[in-house]
Amino acid sequence: MKQLIFLPAEDRTGEDLARLILEELTNLGLDPNFMVGQAYDGCSAMSGQFN
Repeated sequence: MKQLIFLPAEDRTGEDLARLILEELTNLGLDPNFMVGQAYDGCSAMSGQFN
């Protein structure tokens, strides 16, 4: 995975951060409809069948 860009965030509300990210993805020619994500809450969380 490659890093795309760092963006300055003037406002840190969820709504403004989402707007900033979606605008930049559009500027880069990336379709936000194809975004996927996976997150973990720490060492106790695992992905897969046996967790």
